[in-house]
Amino acid sequence: MCSEKDARSVEPRAQKAMMLRNRQTNIMPAGGAAAAAKPGQDLPVKRAATKQLEDKTIDNQGGSEISEPKAKRAVLSELRTQLSSNLVIDSVRKGLAVKKVENGEIVRKTRTNSSSEHGVDKFSLVDKLEILEDVVEEEVVTTPSVDEDPCPEYDYDLEMKGHIFDVPEFAFDIFLYYRAREESFKVTGYMEKHPKLSKDSRAVLVDWMIEIQETFELNHETLYLAVKLVDIFLQNSKKAVCGFGMIEAADPLYFNHLHYACSPLGHPLAHGPPTCPLEYSRKVNRSELQLIACAAVFVASKYDERQPPLVDDFLYVCEDAFSRQDLEEMECQLLRTVAYDLGAPLSYSHVRRFAKACKVDMNTLTLARYILETSLMYYEFVSASESKIAAGAFLLALKMTDSEAVWTPVMHKYSGYKAEEIEPWMWELNHMMYIRTSGVGVNAKLNTAFQKYSHEVFFHSATVPLIPDIYSKDRPLSCPN
Repeated sequence: MCSEKDARSVEPRAQKAMMLRNRQTNIMPAGGAAAAAKPGQDLPVKRAATKQLEDKTIDNQGGSEISEPKAKRAVLSELRTQLSSNLVIDSVRKGLAVKKVENGEIVRKTRTNSSSEHGVDKFSLVDKLEILEDVVEEEVVTTPSVDEDPCPEYDYDLEMKGHIFDVPEFAFDIFLYYRAREESFKVTGYMEKHPKLSKDSRAVLVDWMIEIQETFELNHETLYLAVKLVDIFLQNSKKAVCGFGMIEAADPLYFNHLHYACSPLGHPLAHGPPTCPLEYSRKVNRSELQLIACAAVFVASKYDERQPPLVDDFLYVCEDAFSRQDLEEMECQLLRTVAYDLGAPLSYSHVRRFAKACKVDMNTLTLARYILETSLMYYEFVSASESKIAAGAFLLALKMTDSEAVWTPVMHKYSGYKAEEIEPWMWELNHMMYIRTSGVGVNAKLNTAFQKYSHEVFFHSATVPLIPDIYSKDRPLSCPN
């Protein structure tokens, strides 16, 4: 008679032997699971992988093939049949279908390959199932041609190797890509589309946006992107903007009452003119153009800021000139108008890149930023190339701090432009600064950027003397493009 300990040791050995037999055969004995199991004994657990072999297992006794179980859902069965009959699987990467316009008609083109010889259309399955409603449009980005390295002995990105936040391995190609994308964000003249909008009213609006950026302590990239979004919106908008176009026709006394405070509440867009004859201008000021600017700053803040301002912040600085719903609806309309593409190249990014590569001091960089920020208010530069105007502002800042400064091979290497391409931009920006200080025109009355860069935080950049102007004082501004 065996002891209790021996009984416990025999039982696992018996179970193990049965599991080994089932693993070798994977065949269910005749009579099913009930016949295979002994009274008081649990069934061995089969692995999931053995089910694939059981689908086509021959029954030991009957010799017939066990049929594969039917699909539970007919839809999956039909889809599987259609996939197996119509779909051609090819490991070669193929381009997407492209929608192009030829002779006023949309023509759908697909890349042909060897499988088309068999009469099989790779997109037929997509068309039959109606998975895609529209065809992806292809955006062709032409990379600017890179000349021979004008300064092969100097490589700023190689020196910055190891600085992960500067991504030196990709920086050069990133700015080549920015230059290639400029054409996609180029703004043409849009004033004729908006009869109630003028150059002066746009200058007042941008001046107010500069003050908004300073008040909310936003990044400068946010300001530049917001101004770009406003220009793209006005260019692509189908309806005329009922902006404050009456400003340029208003009494000149209006501009004598422009008082600036540390908050945008001191700006004329917030309070309106204090004179009674211009009371009608107060209503025009609190209109759609200001709402567009707030929506642009709001969208740009979401894109660039870690903590963007709240909707209530915009309502406060505008003294509830519009409602929360108005701002949210304008935000959606703005995003649709710009096709949700917020990655516009910015002149501010280019000028910082030039300053780092040329290793100039913060005084020179801040001076170039002041010139660029002033140019935002001038409608004549809305169609300017972001990289060229940044290079022109950088060269002008160098000339203003050092009269002997020239366009060096290092600047040529990291800007992609030669001296003869940039000098016209430098002289045009210098002429713009003379116009701003002449006291003539609306821009001469808008001093937000001037006061901002006159502070010691910005190294008193606005007080640096200009270089002599080569143009006459009455010559209008023109974009070198």
